[in-house]
Amino acid sequence: MDMKRTITLLLTALLLLSCLAGCGKTETPSGTDSKDTPNNAASTGGQSETGEVVQLQWWGAVAEESGPQEVVDSFNASHTDIQVEYVRYTNDDAGNTKLDMSLMASGDADVFVSYNDTYLQKRVDAGNALALNDLLTTAGIDPSEAFGAGVEAYLRDGKYYMLPACVSNDCILYNKQMFDDAGVAYPTVGWTYDEFMAAAEALTSDGVYGYYYPAWGAQPATDFAKRVLGSNWMYTEDGTGVNIDNDILRASFEGYMDRVARGIEVDFVDNSTQQMTPQDMLLQGKAAMVYGNWIVRYVNDTETYPHDFKVGFATVPTLDGSQKELYTSSYGDYMSINSKSEHPEEAMEFLKWYLEGGMAPMAKYGRIPGHSGFDRDSVVELAFGENADLYDMDEAKAVFMGLFDVSVRTITTASSEIDTVLNEEFEKAFAGEQTVDEAIANAQARAQVQFEDAQS
Repeated sequence: MDMKRTITLLLTALLLLSCLAGCGKTETPSGTDSKDTPNNAASTGGQSETGEVVQLQWWGAVAEESGPQEVVDSFNASHTDIQVEYVRYTNDDAGNTKLDMSLMASGDADVFVSYNDTYLQKRVDAGNALALNDLLTTAGIDPSEAFGAGVEAYLRDGKYYMLPACVSNDCILYNKQMFDDAGVAYPTVGWTYDEFMAAAEALTSDGVYGYYYPAWGAQPATDFAKRVLGSNWMYTEDGTGVNIDNDILRASFEGYMDRVARGIEVDFVDNSTQQMTPQDMLLQGKAAMVYGNWIVRYVNDTETYPHDFKVGFATVPTLDGSQKELYTSSYGDYMSINSKSEHPEEAMEFLKWYLEGGMAPMAKYGRIPGHSGFDRDSVVELAFGENADLYDMDEAKAVFMGLFDVSVRTITTASSEIDTVLNEEFEKAFAGEQTVDEAIANAQARAQVQFEDAQS
């Protein structure tokens, strides 16, 4: 049986199951298994003419104990006519496929979160995200006023399909004690790649890497290049083609391979097969510097990760000396309403409540609210609070909280397909199966084909 027929049969089966479910929602939502649904979860039904309470599902990838459960408990306690159930999915290929299948089959996932613009655009293109303009007008929300002018880059044919709950500042967390012991000066905002390398080399020793980056496909080799080229780094400046074969990306790629060869950074194969994480590497003393602003919640968890050193914050180094922007800030946690939801008005009510203040518990776990109504000092208190003594708070305010040069990808042609090509070709180079030049040339050729196919 060919792949096309297999997919068709699968979708038909899903739609049949959805029809059999009727207008009421089952206790175990479509696209989930029993462990995803709390024992006390109510079936997601609509508000009937008799005044039945509306039940909504909110799908996200953050662990319940890292904020979502507090959010749901707070909302449900303050609303008698709407109750929300949180359904967790994993933010990986399997988890995102699970969410997408649910969105295609039914309106169970009334509100859902996408964690990068590629997944967001796929859901918009598939017709699974509702155009929000009318609901925004009724709710009195002006996205540009609420989230900054950068959000306008996400307009599609004049319509908004999501609101960004968070603003994320990419940064490096580091062990200040290791810097002190090695006699290495602390990083400064905007430090250069040469300064970064000198520090990383001095901090590397037996059993300790100077720097750690997660095993995310091609990204260990592309990350520094993106700081120079911006969010549209994969494309030509005019957006008419792919621009992977360039000197800046090559320098970033070669830099990663050099760090691995010198033992400054962990080998990609070991990184992925051993399932290393930045929180483990930093907080277990295996790396002096790690990439990942989200691990603040693990730093705060001293029961799981006991440690006696302060954590500092550094910007990702500039690869190009002429660089004017750091391109470190981006919108995140894209909140959308399912186009098949039976309760879009109630879903928007939850969204408005969440974005304008209800997401405060999420800030305690490192998710910086994107809404302009949040006071920055209050967010700092929420994010660090009683754990402030674990950090260099001056650096936390200057780097983790203070740099908002939001960079938005405005070209998305075949972005998912190009990401796949990059991962495949670059990972071959990581494994020693081809050279950097071969990986770049092959990725450029294959990605250009994907781009042209998407344009035709």
